Amino acid sequence: MRTVFLCSVLCFFFNVSLSQIVISGKVTDAENTILPGASVVVTSVNADAIITYAIANSKGVFEVNVKSVQPKLVLTISYLGFEKKSVVIENKTQHINVILKASQEQLKEVIVKSKPIEQKGDTLNYNVSSFKNQKDRVIADVIKKLPGIEIMPDGTIYYQGAPISKYYIENLDLLEGKYNLANENLPVNAVAKVQILENHQPIKVLDSLEFSSRAAINIKLKKNISLSGTAQVGLGGIPLVYTTKITPMFFSRKKQAIASYQTNNAGENSTQEVKNLYSNASRENFTIKHDNWLSVSNLKEPRLSSNLWLQNKTHLGTLNFLIPLNENKTTQLKVNTTYFNDEQHQRGEANTTYFTPTDTVTLKEVTQNRFLKNVLSSQIIIEKNEKNRYLKNRLNFSGEWYHDLGAVIRNTSLVKQQLQNPQQGVQNQLKILTPIGKQLINFESNIGYTRTNQELKIKPGVFTAALNHGNTYNELHQLVSSEKIFANHSAGITKAFGKFTISSKLGLALLKQRLNTHILVDTTAYNYENYLNNTVFNNADVYLNTQLQYHNSNKSLKLVLQLPITYKNIEISDKDDARNLHKIRIEPNLFLEKKLSANWFATANTVLQYRYGNMQQLYPGFIVSRYNYMARFNSPIPENRIENYNANLQYKNPLHQVFVTGSFRYNEQHNNLLYATAIDDNGAQTIEALKKGNTSNIKTVQLNTNKYLTSLKTSLKINIAKNWALQQQMLNDEIVNLKTEYVNWGMYISAQPLTWLNIEYSSKFANFTTKLLNTVQKSNTEEYQLEAAVFPTNTQQFNVEANYITTSFPTVNRNCFLNASYQYTFIKPKLDVLLSWNNILNTKQFVNTNQGDYYVASSTYQLRPSQVLATIKFSF
Repeated sequence: MRTVFLCSVLCFFFNVSLSQIVISGKVTDAENTILPGASVVVTSVNADAIITYAIANSKGVFEVNVKSVQPKLVLTISYLGFEKKSVVIENKTQHINVILKASQEQLKEVIVKSKPIEQKGDTLNYNVSSFKNQKDRVIADVIKKLPGIEIMPDGTIYYQGAPISKYYIENLDLLEGKYNLANENLPVNAVAKVQILENHQPIKVLDSLEFSSRAAINIKLKKNISLSGTAQVGLGGIPLVYTTKITPMFFSRKKQAIASYQTNNAGENSTQEVKNLYSNASRENFTIKHDNWLSVSNLKEPRLSSNLWLQNKTHLGTLNFLIPLNENKTTQLKVNTTYFNDEQHQRGEANTTYFTPTDTVTLKEVTQNRFLKNVLSSQIIIEKNEKNRYLKNRLNFSGEWYHDLGAVIRNTSLVKQQLQNPQQGVQNQLKILTPIGKQLINFESNIGYTRTNQELKIKPGVFTAALNHGNTYNELHQLVSSEKIFANHSAGITKAFGKFTISSKLGLALLKQRLNTHILVDTTAYNYENYLNNTVFNNADVYLNTQLQYHNSNKSLKLVLQLPITYKNIEISDKDDARNLHKIRIEPNLFLEKKLSANWFATANTVLQYRYGNMQQLYPGFIVSRYNYMARFNSPIPENRIENYNANLQYKNPLHQVFVTGSFRYNEQHNNLLYATAIDDNGAQTIEALKKGNTSNIKTVQLNTNKYLTSLKTSLKINIAKNWALQQQMLNDEIVNLKTEYVNWGMYISAQPLTWLNIEYSSKFANFTTKLLNTVQKSNTEEYQLEAAVFPTNTQQFNVEANYITTSFPTVNRNCFLNASYQYTFIKPKLDVLLSWNNILNTKQFVNTNQGDYYVASSTYQLRPSQVLATIKFSF
């Protein structure tokens, strides 16, 4: 598989490179003044059919890739205020300098209408006014309609199938990943453009040394200095519901600030706005992310708007500001602080069927939970980003206190759960890049510390056969204490040699973690070795990362080869148990990017990785992590060899507002351990790791298509994906092969066919199939959502939203929802009065199907009652 994939990719890029003609040049006027944004079009000699086109960049330079068998071509260059120039050229690779003459014709009065999308170099400009309608209030309302861009349910923004790397407001990254706060509160009327910065390198000193395939978003405001924001207050019933939210914002070229206070019990998930949505690039295990060793049995949340199901009482406050520390604003101080108190309740039931080689086990659970979270997080960042020097220091503090209560009726038995789950952590990350001579020197440091003391009480006691000789008992008390300290330091050098850039980094990463656990049966300590942990985990990595980058003269071909070498040393000790691992590993990573033409792009990537177990996969004594789940991993250290192969093909045509992305991914994983699951008659699971080699693989094919119809003000998006997976499982002492197949496709349409009507429609279809021995299980889900907004006048809006969801396993379940609202806008003062009616049909439950590797679950989630809410909203 590896050989075929690599040969196919290399042959593809090689053939493409041979078959293309590259015509480049520079556009200036008679006085040698560059003309950025000049239009360059290549056509046939005897026909007007466009072969390809380009736009001159900020330096007046253009480049077009031509795939044509005609011996001669026509090159036409035009620029506003200059005479159009057409020349006949040979169909061969060449460089042409074009000089345009100023037009002598007196221009008549012209009404200039901006294009919805404009491309200038690596910057894609979406004009907000072209996509905005009367219904839109915040910038997220517009971004979700933009072709090529998609907003995930958690708020993460994707461009051409990949998450964005940065979210800027006026080229400043104020929120450091918590950009949902701006996206959901920045008034749309304050924004002029949404920019996509393709191939964005955020570190200026690396801009000409290390290219990036990631994209970033930049929000361009209408005013250089903007004081804006949103606020709302609402009250309704029955029972009593309320919402209050105020989010002031200040933006200038040098200073920025966003503050917010939010409180509600109306089902608004405010905590989503302060979630960090940047992907974490830290070395494995080296974060202060919360480790949930213990948990209360949970219900699967519905795939619905949270105001239909979330029973909450939330208070949230956040303060974020950025100020310059020098006159040219290249050195900045950023502070981001958030506190929230979030109480959630859930009620419902789940019917789960487990399929084993010898039997079928059915479990019915009626659940009632209360989750309480208190979270305080803060980070202080000093960043200096100049063309010849870079420094960034980030200091993080985090404190999280979870207190959960749960009650489960399992079949006919009541089980009560109480969880205390606190964790505190501190982390400091430093990165310095500075030139010494003609080399760039790099230094990085990442140090941190976390601790947690978690307690889970379960009444009556569970796992009686293992813990109390089969006799019932009153209470199980599981205690877990863990602390972790880590440090990762590295130094490196980067140097350019013409079209090549070589960088090398030598580093040392250390991690030490202690785990202490024990169980109380009633009030007596259960001191059997198999149920105790006093484990110390030590991990030391010495690594040398070498990277080679290459690009051709016009940067239409880019190549990155990484050859990281790691010496890994893992040691685990617990009483008489001692395990260790010493390995030297090379993990090559090859990335290719080829610009096939002005509109077509292709990328391919192959990488070999090795992953080893962390503490949560290595403790030797059993831990009861929830009332029906107990596990231990008294086995050799997990070693996973992972091969990834990815190929992507993209088509982008801003002129016609068309964006298409197709991808294929193949993942193969070789494991030295097989995890054995034992399921008893009550559905309780016991997990252990066995030393047995096994292989799993996953194949994924995906296609995303976006089109914007300017004349109809309609955005159309279609997504299709299929996934195949094969793995081994050990269920109740028998090894079985498990095959899964997942197919889904979706459609989104946002249209304004009439000035007084806006329609949004979305649909999703999913089919999940599992094959275990001779048993085949299939489940289907269909989701439809239609929202219509009618504008009788410029100050009035009627809105109706309908949802219809069906699931087909084990029986067909239909869920219908209807919401409506009326909004009146006062011109002076500028505010909206909104009367909304949620869940008009008073649908009491949502029935959902969840299918796993060896089980299917049908869950019934109790929803919020039909409620009316009156809200006053205003932007400032």
